[in-house]
Amino acid sequence: MRNWLLLLVVIIIHGTARAQDAMDAIAAKTCACASTLDTALTTEARNMQLGICMLQSAEPFKKELKKKYKIDLDNIDKDAEGLGRLVGYRMATKCPEQLARMVQDANAVPEEPSLPSGPVRKFTIQQTPGKLASIRSGQFLTLVVLAEDGRTLDLLLLGQADNVANLLRRPDQGRGATGIWSYTADELFDPLSRTFRPFYVITGYEAQ
Repeated sequence: MRNWLLLLVVIIIHGTARAQDAMDAIAAKTCACASTLDTALTTEARNMQLGICMLQSAEPFKKELKKKYKIDLDNIDKDAEGLGRLVGYRMATKCPEQLARMVQDANAVPEEPSLPSGPVRKFTIQQTPGKLASIRSGQFLTLVVLAEDGRTLDLLLLGQADNVANLLRRPDQGRGATGIWSYTADELFDPLSRTFRPFYVITGYEAQ
């Protein structure tokens, strides 16, 4: 009689423990399954695979889930959210680091795709000796330089240029100053002539 009572107690304890541990077992199996997922998957694809892991882990405990947690795997469209919430809570104790990493990956801002880079335009600095004849104001400040070889160069001031700012601070704005003028040349579209023509940008000045 004593043995029968002991056996009955063991059966009751085993059945109670199985019902209590069903969600823990599902969470543990889901953790194990989730650890095998491809990290290169998109968030949407990874969530779908995680859901499959969860359902496969829950299937052996179908009756316990319905009885204790009112989750019907035969009506999973309705109860999927409840199952996911319960399993997620248990996963937080079974594999907290893995769950935190999955949440972090899901919330990560995707990197913007880099645009294909075109060829780098390289500008060669040219130099010519000459004299500053005049200065024109317009959309950009233009220094008109008479080169020693007879050319007239319109040098646009578009950015920092060595010694040019000091030259322009003079009362005569540097008119008549002679020296070496450094500049770059680039063909740009001229909206007035509707053609591409060379534009010269001053990069520096060295007095002689």
